[in-house]
Amino acid sequence: MNQSVVIAPIGESLPDFLSSKQYSKIVVIADNNTKKHCYPILKAFLPKHGVVTVPSGEAHKTLATCEKIWEAMTKEELDRHALVVNVGGGVIGDMGGILCRGVQTWNRFYSGSDDLAGAGRCERGRKIRY
Repeated sequence: MNQSVVIAPIGESLPDFLSSKQYSKIVVIADNNTKKHCYPILKAFLPKHGVVTVPSGEAHKTLATCEKIWEAMTKEELDRHALVVNVGGGVIGDMGGILCRGVQTWNRFYSGSDDLAGAGRCERGRKIRY
């Protein structure tokens, strides 16, 4: 399993990450805050993609929120060659990572952390500090 932590400007790390493989589809998972403050920066570096937005905060780390994300991933018809981009801290990273690993066909993800502590944790893929 390849794991790496990259702390670099998004404009350097994301294009490098995306060019390393061909992805059939890309979906971004963000909460209300990261969609407003981080996603506009990220968006410029992504090819065509879908976006799933969930409420912000630890209180929303629930099975109901996971179900919403899962349904969106299913609607997007993600396959084993798809990429999920998690934009946020622990809540988004945890839920996105669990959902990607829960179904082996959705096992590639890139996590963008909005805090320094999150940048130090690494799931599978890469994690970047904005």
